[in-house]
Amino acid sequence: MTTVRFGPFRLAIDAARLEGSDAHLDASAGDPCHAGAADFTLSVVPDATCADPQGSFPTDPSRLARPAHDAAGRRFSIGVHPRFFRGPVAAVWQALLYRIFATMCRARGISAGLAHGAAVRRGAHTVLLLGRSGIGKTTAARTAGGAILHDDQLILALHDGAVFVDAPPFRSAVRTAVSGPARVALVCVIARGGPPALRPLGQAAGLAALLRAVVPPFPIDDRASAPEHGEAARFCLAVRAAAPPHELVTDLGGACWSLVDRQLPSRVPTDPWTA
Repeated sequence: MTTVRFGPFRLAIDAARLEGSDAHLDASAGDPCHAGAADFTLSVVPDATCADPQGSFPTDPSRLARPAHDAAGRRFSIGVHPRFFRGPVAAVWQALLYRIFATMCRARGISAGLAHGAAVRRGAHTVLLLGRSGIGKTTAARTAGGAILHDDQLILALHDGAVFVDAPPFRSAVRTAVSGPARVALVCVIARGGPPALRPLGQAAGLAALLRAVVPPFPIDDRASAPEHGEAARFCLAVRAAAPPHELVTDLGGACWSLVDRQLPSRVPTDPWTA
């Protein structure tokens, strides 16, 4: 049994009956927690009727797993082929954990989502970095000179009119051990070309950047038969209103961060985000 912190939740994962599960659980235990009882429990159990990922990999990933949720008992179960963890299923496993996170948020009434991006602590402030793949989010985070929460995937949440960011339980080569979550002081969309600059993005451009980053939720319940793009759009609109995105033209030397510092508020709010 492995217990990980997934945003404000403690999720206990039991896959002991599956061969090769240790490596995958290690990859999804970037932030293990040992104190307190688990809020939710996930049991991964063998189900021979599911597709075998070691054979011909199915074009429909849903054939690889059968997730279920007992809302009353706060328990999840995922049926997979006995050789599931012996196959190339890292992306499928991660997507299943995404669905579980969306379900946990819905059960607790929390407005949160998963996003592709990076977040870095600069002094007492936390800056969220968004942008297309390969644009330089990790490079920009490294030049900030602060602790990196994650350089690829993040949890975003709205609480009392503010945006909070936390690292999901997935390892990252550049991640620094930081106890989250942290309130976002500034949202930056990375751009290239020209000298370092920081400028507000228009409403349409800011919303488009958030929509590209946020993963549409796909909770495990009877109401959701596909990812909920409408809910993702509403979430992005609320994030944009709480923390309007800026365009940050970066440079390899990190000179752009002096511009960020001028934009950061002088006072750091300390209100927490909890479940």
